Amino acid sequence: MKIKELTTKYPELTKLSERIGDFELYPPQAEALKSGFLDGKNLLLASPTSSGKTLVAEIAMAVNKKRGGKSIYLVPLRSLAKEKYDDFKELFNGELSVGMSIGDLTTKDDRIGKSDLIVCSYEKFDSLIRHGASWIKDVSLVIVDEVHLIDDTSRGPVIEVLLTRLKLMNKWIVALSATIGNPTVLGQWLKAIVIQSSYRPVKLLEGVFNSEQVIFKNDERVISAPDYPDLINNTLLNGKQSLIFVSNRRSAESVAEKMGELVKKSLSNTDLTALNELSRRVLKAISSPTTQCKRLASCIKNGTAFNHAGLINEQKALIESAYRAGLIKIISCTTVLAYGVSLPAYMVVIRDFKRFSDDGMNYFPVSEYLQIAGRAGRSGYDVEGLSVLVTNGDSERELAYNEYLCAKPSVIVSKLGVEPVMRFHALSLICDGTSSSITTLINFFKESFFGFDYGGEEFIESRVRIVTNDLVNWGFINELNNHLVPTKLGMRVNELYLDPLSAYKIIKGLEEPVINPIGFIHLASSCGEIQSIRVQKNDYPFILEELAVHEDELIVQKPSPFSYEYEGFMRAFKTSLMINEWISERGEDLLLEEYGIPPGSLHQLLANLEWILYSIGEIADVKQVKGVKEFTNGLILRVKYGVKSDLLTLVSLRGIGRVRARKLYINGFKTVSELRSAGIEKISKIIGPNTARKLIDSLDP
Repeated sequence: MKIKELTTKYPELTKLSERIGDFELYPPQAEALKSGFLDGKNLLLASPTSSGKTLVAEIAMAVNKKRGGKSIYLVPLRSLAKEKYDDFKELFNGELSVGMSIGDLTTKDDRIGKSDLIVCSYEKFDSLIRHGASWIKDVSLVIVDEVHLIDDTSRGPVIEVLLTRLKLMNKWIVALSATIGNPTVLGQWLKAIVIQSSYRPVKLLEGVFNSEQVIFKNDERVISAPDYPDLINNTLLNGKQSLIFVSNRRSAESVAEKMGELVKKSLSNTDLTALNELSRRVLKAISSPTTQCKRLASCIKNGTAFNHAGLINEQKALIESAYRAGLIKIISCTTVLAYGVSLPAYMVVIRDFKRFSDDGMNYFPVSEYLQIAGRAGRSGYDVEGLSVLVTNGDSERELAYNEYLCAKPSVIVSKLGVEPVMRFHALSLICDGTSSSITTLINFFKESFFGFDYGGEEFIESRVRIVTNDLVNWGFINELNNHLVPTKLGMRVNELYLDPLSAYKIIKGLEEPVINPIGFIHLASSCGEIQSIRVQKNDYPFILEELAVHEDELIVQKPSPFSYEYEGFMRAFKTSLMINEWISERGEDLLLEEYGIPPGSLHQLLANLEWILYSIGEIADVKQVKGVKEFTNGLILRVKYGVKSDLLTLVSLRGIGRVRARKLYINGFKTVSELRSAGIEKISKIIGPNTARKLIDSLDP
């Protein structure tokens, strides 16, 4: 079947058919399009990676546009959103206007509503609903990518609540997934046509490596090699690329270095020149390169790279682009690359399939294995892909073979039925008027996947009453004759996308605030939205010493060392010490060395801190606590730029980061008027002629 065959029934596809080309559709694509879902019926398409699910979504979006509708494409990760945004802009090329909204969760982002197709992260779309974005009523089609993440404890409830809302709003839903063990149940809940397929255009061979050989499932092949690097080397000699998955950042970095010794032997002079330039750009991506950045740049010169959450986004983008272009031959990574961006390889090696968690080392779930293995095999380049699990000993080889290679996709289970999660979403439903009483709130959760699959009506009712009591007691809603009415404070907390418990902690902290940087940073770091730094056993002498110095500055009261809250308090305090170093203009290399926080993790932490500090200021404004909002506004800028308060004017200028700002300050330039009157020659001697010219040109006359 070809797309052109659909144009008689759906003339809306004529332009798209001409643009894409006259090729035979994959079986799951053809089955989906024959199902009649283009008539506006919900669809759940579950098929392996690379089986063309996105094309089915693109066809639906083209049809929806011709019918005068607006489409939303929802994804789990910002990196995936950016990739889809670029792909859709190229594909639709003026036929549809494409926008993207993935940023600040505290804003309405009305401008994006002018687009025909909007790419959003799950959380951003949920935030837009909370802000009452007016254009959402015009959305008729919603594509939900990676819908199996309903099973994920962190973002699963957001997806589930969004889908429940969309169902009740009678939106046209197209849900896509590679790994679902119970698609029929999920499809029944969505009232969707279910298309399930095992078709994959590039054959995937799954094997386990042990005792100097890889044994593949169903005895399809046996490959002998003394170790997995030799296995990868054979792939290199055939001009193929590999991905190596490991359990932690340190391993990813060391493996990339070791693999570089193999790769560099096969590089041409042209490759070496291009890799040297890429190495330079990776270093330049950050103002003060850390030892991690230098280590990455060194690996890149040899044709390898590592990728984990410690890298900044620009570095990740450069690596991923070079890998797609075939310049980087091997990437060693954590499971950060298991989902999202398209980086298919000929061979995927899973060196570690255990990872550390709070209760020790555990094997990762089957769904994650399927996602990782699915990265093997490049459509259009290879006829097959190899996925290899590295095992240690016969017992682990047998476990890997039976539990992963022969396993079926995991059954999806709702993660909505816990109090903190229900409380977070209950406030949203009350604030936007979806649920204005206990009864309608209970009915909403009964319509969720949790209510559909679990069916515990009494349990739902008891949970709803518990969470609404919390919201009443904390001052976020009022209950009047069974009616639930949000307060002004509750409305603002909902718009700020805060966990109500975090907001309650902030309110308690603002009762008698001690206005100082470390106290407010510690208050923010005590909120669940901040991933605070783990405290090691040997950290305690230093942290306790610092606690004695700063205890009077803290807003959050220190709990008993024997209490459940003590560890969280100490983690938040260690995080505060690290941020205090940052706003005292300590370098990222020092923070990496002393606190073990790499640039990417630091930047994510800073962004989240800015959000919570802004929220503290907004809550203080509603509560009419004087002096707090003005203070947090300045502290946000210090956190953003990593500077002392005396540089706030300079660091806000174009092209002037913390280092250049301090140089200007030391040389006597502290205000805009002083810079304007100095002349370009004097400033050039301090920050260079190019930057000086741009700075002078940007200053108001």
